[in-house]
Amino acid sequence: MNFNSLAALAAVSLSLAAPAGAATLGVADFDNPTITTFTGIGNGVQPSLVVDGNTYSAPQGVARGVYNITGMSGDMLNNVFEDLGSISIAFGTAVDQAGLFFGTNSPMDARLTFFSGASILHTSIQSSGDSEATFYGWESTGAQITDILIEDLTANSAIVVIDNVYFGDAAPVPLPASLPLLAAGLLGLGYLRRRNRVQ
Repeated sequence: MNFNSLAALAAVSLSLAAPAGAATLGVADFDNPTITTFTGIGNGVQPSLVVDGNTYSAPQGVARGVYNITGMSGDMLNNVFEDLGSISIAFGTAVDQAGLFFGTNSPMDARLTFFSGASILHTSIQSSGDSEATFYGWESTGAQITDILIEDLTANSAIVVIDNVYFGDAAPVPLPASLPLLAAGLLGLGYLRRRNRVQ
């Protein structure tokens, strides 16, 4: 085996230890998240609302509400009587992981789009049942998430309601200790082989 082959083998070994690509997350998959619950945010329609450093907005404004939606409880945030409307979240600090519960008082489909600045990182269409919430979370292993747009795709005269927004950074994935040792050993063997060939 020549030096180039050994170097290539070492590179492959190190790449096997690289973290996995971006992934869908459940509630239990988050690493130490901050969770926004909208408890006590006050009454009345507001063009935008800042909670836990993040800005929530909708074309006709956002407001606190309490709804009978399974999977959510207490104060929730809605987009104020806007069928086929949306709610956007602008994170005060970019994050690796983000997700939320969404739903309404009838079945709905929603498109969730995750952004890094103006660039779309990920889009998914998810469904929620009749007065039942759905959780959707996502992790980016590349550019960090700066915004989420939740769009109602179902014409049902219902508003979008969100609650329990999870966000934070992923825990670093430690490199297995044996892989750097293997790579160093292979590179060392390659160097010795090359040096012996030159003599």
